[in-house]
Amino acid sequence: DIRYRVYRHSKRITPENIHRAQLLAEVAPLSGYDKEVYRIHFKGEYIDQREEPASVIPTYRVGRDRALQPGQGLYVHTPSRAGEAYYAVTTVLAGTENLADISEANSLTQPVAETPATPQPVLQWVQQDFYRDDPTEYWYRYWAAPPYCNLPSRSFRLAVAVPNRLKGPDDMTPQETERMKPLPLSIGTISGAFNVRGAIRVPRADRVTVHIQRQLAWLPALFYNEGRGTLRGMTDCKVEYFCERYMNFMIKWIMSKYRIDRARITGSLLHFGLRHPEIFTRMQMGTYTAGYDLRWAPGGPSMPGVLGPKGIKTSRGEDAWKMYSVAEYVNAHPDRDIPFLICNSGTGKDSGHTSEFGWQDDPRGWRGLLDARQTFVASWSTGLPRELMTALDKMRWDVSIPAFSNCSLDNNPGNGDPTDGDYYGTINGWLLWSSPLPPKDPDKAPAPKDEDLPVDQPDRWEMTVRVISSCPESRCTVDVTPRHCKRFKPRPGQRFKWTNTSLAEGKVIQSGTVVADRWGLVTLRRVVVTKGRNRLRIVRQAGPPER
Repeated sequence: DIRYRVYRHSKRITPENIHRAQLLAEVAPLSGYDKEVYRIHFKGEYIDQREEPASVIPTYRVGRDRALQPGQGLYVHTPSRAGEAYYAVTTVLAGTENLADISEANSLTQPVAETPATPQPVLQWVQQDFYRDDPTEYWYRYWAAPPYCNLPSRSFRLAVAVPNRLKGPDDMTPQETERMKPLPLSIGTISGAFNVRGAIRVPRADRVTVHIQRQLAWLPALFYNEGRGTLRGMTDCKVEYFCERYMNFMIKWIMSKYRIDRARITGSLLHFGLRHPEIFTRMQMGTYTAGYDLRWAPGGPSMPGVLGPKGIKTSRGEDAWKMYSVAEYVNAHPDRDIPFLICNSGTGKDSGHTSEFGWQDDPRGWRGLLDARQTFVASWSTGLPRELMTALDKMRWDVSIPAFSNCSLDNNPGNGDPTDGDYYGTINGWLLWSSPLPPKDPDKAPAPKDEDLPVDQPDRWEMTVRVISSCPESRCTVDVTPRHCKRFKPRPGQRFKWTNTSLAEGKVIQSGTVVADRWGLVTLRRVVVTKGRNRLRIVRQAGPPER
């Protein structure tokens, strides 16, 4: 029945002027406790749940060396401009507020000097990982405010796993960061609070791992209606990119703490990652489930409840419902590169979490990626070949890579009905390209062969492609599109001559001319690729672009 109201004013708050003060928030009792931290024992899908008697619900830490004391409450306010302000707290009992008893006990006699700044994550505890001694886990809380969230004082969790040889994020000096060897970064999310203090999902000790709590459980990190959680009508509000800004800030925050190898950043934030290839080199998703099109995912979030009615626009003028579709996004912007996607639907078409969240959005998403000629590989009801996965793990991602589409070895995932198409299979699952890693010791390592090196020049692009040795077929045909090019930037209408040289036979087996489309993409159709490796060469021809 009790609530506390927090007020702010440019003058000291008294019973006479409190009606002119700004009401910041109404806060419930026990607001100083991190109530998500508890330990539950369970079986299977959370059957026979019982609380761990020895588990302790802690108070929040609000500074490096300060935790709230039992009985203290917490509300976090982020000022928007510099100045001084007075604060007061009143008590509300069963809806009736006490505005008479305002004194030094609940109203500041001196103002607080305020300087606007972006809120920073606050360390809550440090622990060894549940599964292994190395790495160490650092668990933070972040109190978001607009423009990173639609409402003020919304608290989210952030977990960072760091190899034991390094210090925690708050303890690394700039000099130590500069001296450290660049490490890979793995980025994931926390979607719920169940046993949140258990462990990060088996982090590796050779990299920094960060897990960021989603603002809305199971919602991709892009946008939602700014009217959520308020009395405002959704049709009167904008769909704003709160989640994207928040996720961007969190990732940049951890990258400022450690020296990260920008060519080795991986993650599973599908819709966010599509829009940020400058962060992610490759992404892997689907072991649990992946929402390629939330309009067709019955187990996903409610689109009207998150965004508003169908047809509502984002603050950038995009159709909000369509932009939560992989196919809609990549085909609206086919000229934009995306990270290399490893799409694995391990439970298949009609079992596990696929049946819970719906299968129909998976083939829709993959069809959209093929139509947009984007870089990805997919599998369902089976794993991808080990040879392929091993090679992808060692691949260089800071150079141009080819996008494969319409491969003759591809299986058919069907039209979205689990009974349609092949029950199991892969798309692009038998193809690789050559991209040698830089040697650990350049002075001793032999120079790579020219045929193994990608070429990315203003007037020329070259790549060696092959069918992997474990494939049951020795050859295929496939469409190939240069992607992630740094210097090869065709203009629409430019003409190019291309050749396909069989390295096993030592001769050109295909050639032709091709014109860059209106997006500036150059696609070679029905290219023959074999286990013996094929060198593709694209050279710009002189002359004005075709109109």
